[in-house]
Amino acid sequence: MAGTSALGSPTARPDLLLRRVGSEWVLYDTTEDRAHVLNLTAAIVWTYCDGTYDRTSIADAIAGAVPGLDVTHIRHDIDDVLRRFADEGLLQ
Repeated sequence: MAGTSALGSPTARPDLLLRRVGSEWVLYDTTEDRAHVLNLTAAIVWTYCDGTYDRTSIADAIAGAVPGLDVTHIRHDIDDVLRRFADEGLLQ
């Protein structure tokens, strides 16, 4: 099943394009001709879906970039985002 590595080291499908459109982030699926509108958190998580980061290192990287952000507080949100990506078939 596509996206089964979502909670391991997620890897984005190569045919998807992330673009900013106005104030929103849009992930465009060229194969399905479908757009997915992402909030800022999901767009940031998407940038780490290159197969080299696991969910823990994604949380650590985001928490390290935002002063005062508690890494344990965002892990659940990151897991939810990765599950959504997997459920939508956006990961390899």
